[in-house]
Amino acid sequence: MITTKRMFRYIGLAIAGMCLALCLSSCGPKMITVQIDDPLSGTSSVEVEDGKTVGDALEAADVTLGADDAVSPAADTKLKAGDIIDITRAMHITVIDGENTYDVVMNEGSVADALAEAQVVLEEGDTTDIELDALAEDGMVVTVLRPVPEPEPEPTPASTYENATPQQTAPSGVYEISRTPVPNCADGSHGYYEIQMSDGSMRYEEY
Repeated sequence: MITTKRMFRYIGLAIAGMCLALCLSSCGPKMITVQIDDPLSGTSSVEVEDGKTVGDALEAADVTLGADDAVSPAADTKLKAGDIIDITRAMHITVIDGENTYDVVMNEGSVADALAEAQVVLEEGDTTDIELDALAEDGMVVTVLRPVPEPEPEPTPASTYENATPQQTAPSGVYEISRTPVPNCADGSHGYYEIQMSDGSMRYEEY
């Protein structure tokens, strides 16, 4: 038979046990839930201890950042319940400008921003094969289109009278066409030239 004294002892022990259990449960870590927005895996929620950092939450969610990826808030920021972690994945873009090729890494922006990162300047009349205000995408290849100037005509070399035919060049005014020697009947070492001129006239010159 249980006496009243022993009964009170049992009740006291039970109450003490309950208090101990409550103390232990209240001393446990407080857990909070935060949201992770990742272009690769989408939106997810993860539970971490209160006071943990963004880096701890990413590790708990098994999310890995690339060397050029960005995260907001910063990885060492302490979290509170309801915080949102935003991940921006790096984009690798190729810019081709004539014989030059540039590899650009950026987290966000437009084609124009990619050209700025590559330090490629467009002159008047230059364009790109993708609109400048188009959003940049990972793996995009942008080609700069520059107008090709027309070659200047080569100068025509001046012809000399000695090398030119009458059809190519002709002296201005009246000039000699032909010269025919006519020897003297008595002395062949003397005579005269019949000179045909360009205007159809004849001239004579002794020799």
